[in-house]
Amino acid sequence: MRAVTPERDQQNLQETGGARFAFAYGAKGKLVANISRNRGDISMTLKLVPPLKTLKELELPQVVHKMASAQSGLILIKTAAGQGRTSILNTLVDDINDKAKKQISMISDALEHYHSPKKSTFLDSQIGNDALTLSDAARSAIDHGSDVICIDSNSSTGTEIVKATMQAVQAGSLVIVTQCEKAYGHPMKLFNPGDCGTLESEVDYIQDVFLNAYIGTIGQHIDFASQDVRAQTQSKQGSSNHVHAKWLPPEYGNS
Repeated sequence: MRAVTPERDQQNLQETGGARFAFAYGAKGKLVANISRNRGDISMTLKLVPPLKTLKELELPQVVHKMASAQSGLILIKTAAGQGRTSILNTLVDDINDKAKKQISMISDALEHYHSPKKSTFLDSQIGNDALTLSDAARSAIDHGSDVICIDSNSSTGTEIVKATMQAVQAGSLVIVTQCEKAYGHPMKLFNPGDCGTLESEVDYIQDVFLNAYIGTIGQHIDFASQDVRAQTQSKQGSSNHVHAKWLPPEYGNS
């Protein structure tokens, strides 16, 4: 394990009991490692990062292209654990890279893909290595004038994600954030007031900022037994079960 684990992540393991990072696996691609303590021992799980797919290959509808073309705002990608949040994020970023001249910042615990510049340029920031905290990474992305800021962190607390998302949204960037679908329940619920921490007195203000910036939610569910991919949409008008992307109704601040 020590042979592939960066020193910073070994330190994180000692201090917090866990760490997450990515590393190259020869010509076969990249692996994402999750290490943790278990009954006094150390356990490690490895995931082979799948090849990058296009939006068409993921069978996401045309409205997703419209989401990706937004100049500013907030897009959420919500799935259960292991259901492709990061893959959708990187596919969306690749679509932007194909079409627009943007400065794109990728902020993650483990950077699964290093995007080669096509029309866009990239600033990659791995939390714990390139930046000490998620907030530091977000501030660096803003200072570099990033047009698109992507936040994909499993290790950061809800408070840290709220603060970093607020920073990026208020800077006028297009912000794409991955979330576990069960963390906040309904797709329109952007955060849990309990995640605000020291910002608890500002809950209403934070909610207004997020709702005004909110573009939509993309989600999917993978049935590994049948190899079926299904997206679930919930809104005030009802629910549907199909591959989808959803726009928030205008009364919720969508433009």
